[in-house]
Amino acid sequence: MNATTPIGFVVPAYNAERTIGDTLRSLQSQSFQDWTAVVVDDGSSDTTSTVTESFHEPRITLLKQTNGGVARARNAGLRACRADNIAFIDADDVIHPRYAERMLNGLDTQSDAVACWHSIVGPSLQDLGWTAQVAREELALNLLCRFNPLAIGAVLMRREALCQLADLEGFDGASSQIETPFRSEDGILADWGHWLRTARSGIRWAPEIAESLYLYRMIDGSLSRDVRAMCDDGLRMIERYSPPHSLAVHTRSWRVRCIARAIAQGDAEAVREYLTQLGAWTTHDRDVLVGALRWAFQFHAQVGPANASQFSAAWQGSIERALPDFPWPDSIRRAIVSPRDRWDHAARRAIAMLTPGDRLVMYGTGRNGHECAATLTEMRIEFEAVDDRSGSGAHATVTLPASIDPRCVVLITPDNHAALTDTLRRRGVTRLVHAEP
Repeated sequence: MNATTPIGFVVPAYNAERTIGDTLRSLQSQSFQDWTAVVVDDGSSDTTSTVTESFHEPRITLLKQTNGGVARARNAGLRACRADNIAFIDADDVIHPRYAERMLNGLDTQSDAVACWHSIVGPSLQDLGWTAQVAREELALNLLCRFNPLAIGAVLMRREALCQLADLEGFDGASSQIETPFRSEDGILADWGHWLRTARSGIRWAPEIAESLYLYRMIDGSLSRDVRAMCDDGLRMIERYSPPHSLAVHTRSWRVRCIARAIAQGDAEAVREYLTQLGAWTTHDRDVLVGALRWAFQFHAQVGPANASQFSAAWQGSIERALPDFPWPDSIRRAIVSPRDRWDHAARRAIAMLTPGDRLVMYGTGRNGHECAATLTEMRIEFEAVDDRSGSGAHATVTLPASIDPRCVVLITPDNHAALTDTLRRRGVTRLVHAEP
């Protein structure tokens, strides 16, 4: 076998002539230069291969194949990439100059993979002030069945772990009858399917790198905008991988997220169809919808949190027209306010409850928790952060630290907080705040 490098990049590319140059330049700009890359031209009809070859970069290998989809292209790239650790980079995204350096440093000897935060940027790579923050705790199987919090390129995984995963799935090189570790049958959610199989295999995650090292570019016409295909593929994914005790909750939550996407895209027919499937609203549905709507609207409009407020009136009107009988209309406003405003209001309500000797506790260290913590830090408010990620939704199992007692004011950040709220109240902790109007 040829000598390996510490890090390798697999770049599947289909008709990517306009963007792949940015991707490859970001590889060449790395502070850590001992890398290799495989670009897989998946049957492009444009000049993707020509652009790649024009770099005359000896560290980049170009493979050409007939069009077979992103899963097949990634698998082919993995077979050809001679590196100890692998990152899959999409041909319209770019990485930070210190990506390789920071990710290799973050991948400790006891771990199989490491994830970093990623930024969602505009079609011209313009900064939208939108950072997607992931916590290692969110990558357990039961939590991953809610939705995919990862960008594909925001993860570095040991090649050995990828090959072990492939072996579990029946991978034996070119003769394999099962595509692994990526599968075409996962449809437009191939990334999510990969992470679900990875979680099921018992992968060991290093602590997340709380730094945005990957830029995910929003592109008009992206497959991720096909709400019907995404909904159908997601339901199949959840049925395949969800633990049995959580299947009903995950399925229902996914339908609610699809409603949020359909509203943002103005697909009234899909909204009506999904509402019929959903039946009567529950408070859990409300919490999921509130958490999904703002993201869906921002993604569809290609705007970041800082500029979202200028669209809030139009978005609120779209929601009210789509959901005229929604039982909690006041929650609509919470769905579309900026994260800064959302947590600023919640923090001020929590502070007002404090008396001398009390402690402020922020519960939850996921994406909402990161947003809330940033707001509290900016406001120079002392707080304790706690979390327990043993479940989700109606089947969550909450084990509270003994330090949480009736002297605490608890600022709750998860959107789905029914089980947590019940547990806190049974312990006598009644001063509870979450981000609602």
